Amino acid sequence: MSFGSDLLGDTSWLSLENSTVQGKVGTAVRYSQTVTGSLVGSKRELTRINLEYWGSAKGKAGNAELRMFLDTPAGSAEYRASASLESVNLAQDGSAVYRFTGSYALTTAPVAAQAVMPRDGSITLTLNFWSDGSLYASDLELVEGS
Repeated sequence: MSFGSDLLGDTSWLSLENSTVQGKVGTAVRYSQTVTGSLVGSKRELTRINLEYWGSAKGKAGNAELRMFLDTPAGSAEYRASASLESVNLAQDGSAVYRFTGSYALTTAPVAAQAVMPRDGSITLTLNFWSDGSLYASDLELVEGS
C-alpha cells in the first residue's frame, strides 16, 4: 500500500497485515484491510503508523471508514475518517478500481503534540481489485484542511 500526506512527512510504503474481501467486485463487495509501517517526518524522527480501513460498495454506491494510529516521539494520536464512493472503473477482464473521497479528523492526541498535529482535512482512498475479486493494491492520500 502506498500512503501520501502533505502533513505527516515522507510518502511511505506500508506492509499489509490483514485483508478480507467478500462478495463480487462490480456487484456487491465488502472489504477490510490493516496495514502498518513507518514515516520519517520533516525533522527526520520516525513515526509508526497503523491503518485500518473497511467498507462496502454495491453498484455505484458505497462507503469507507478508516482509523489511523500514529505513534510519534511525543506520544500516540488517533484519526478517524469517513468517505463515500466517488467512482468505480470496471475493466473488461473483471478487475476494478474503486475511489472513495471524504474527510478525516484528529480524535485523540497527546497534549504535547496537539499544536503540531494536523486537525482535519480531506481523504482519498483508492482500492484496486484483480478480476478474481482479491484486493491487490490500495492508495491513501490525506490533505490537511485550510
